[in-house]
Amino acid sequence: MSPTAYVLVAVLVPLGIAVGFGIRLFLRQDSLIFRPGPVLDRSPAMIGIRHEVLELAASDGTPVTAWWVAGDANAPAVVYFHGSDGNLTHELPVVHFLYSLGVNALLIEYAGYGFGGGRPNEAGCYRSADAAWEHVTRQLGFAEDRVILFGHSLGAAIAARAAAGRRCAGLVLQSGLTSVRDLAARAYPYLPVGPFLRTRMEAVGPLRNSRCAVLVIHSRDDEHIPYEQGLRLFDVAAPPKKLVTLRGSHSDQGWRRSPEIRTAWRELLTQDFRSWAWSPDGA
Repeated sequence: MSPTAYVLVAVLVPLGIAVGFGIRLFLRQDSLIFRPGPVLDRSPAMIGIRHEVLELAASDGTPVTAWWVAGDANAPAVVYFHGSDGNLTHELPVVHFLYSLGVNALLIEYAGYGFGGGRPNEAGCYRSADAAWEHVTRQLGFAEDRVILFGHSLGAAIAARAAAGRRCAGLVLQSGLTSVRDLAARAYPYLPVGPFLRTRMEAVGPLRNSRCAVLVIHSRDDEHIPYEQGLRLFDVAAPPKKLVTLRGSHSDQGWRRSPEIRTAWRELLTQDFRSWAWSPDGA
């Protein structure tokens, strides 16, 4: 084989591998990103919390399942967006935490998750979030500035997008990602994944268009979404804003017992931002 042929092989083989990977990523990315877990025989009733199962409708007609947990009559409403894995039946610890705060809580499902119809994808998540917002503000009558949006992991990007341009009372981003593109680049640092991604799930841009108070919660030990992405979200957010740093894995439930988190939530619920950052650089 001539030197020229060796050079061609050295160039074309890695290129072919990269292109093949990119095509596979493009075709399978929804199944790689969205992982609805099995529906478990669980509900808030199992932990002694009364709830109502709602069937909302997304703008394209897809049914959106939600749990409504009524709290104190004068308390704000919190709309919760779970992460990419599982479904509402995996979220009882979050239900218990929100119930302990006395808030009114709406926990929603996404298209293709749980009992809902459709296929899981980015647009379906956003339509589910819009349906939840419409239900809380129109059907239930909560003023926009009495609604807090709370997203965990991939749900943080959904919450950030839902908050953009709306007059909500607050935005809570827990273990949140900056974007799917950033996570993919971290997972495959030597491959050009960006051009093959049609799913963006981008939180930074929407966060720049949000003017509500922002609470960022992230663990230094997060093995799925690095702490640096949480810091990036905090940096981008407009004040008032607060960063609570945790220890533990991405799915660790110890955060529910953190006094610092409970304090931050109480401050957000009462709009007491005296200890929050009031400048763009977090000072």
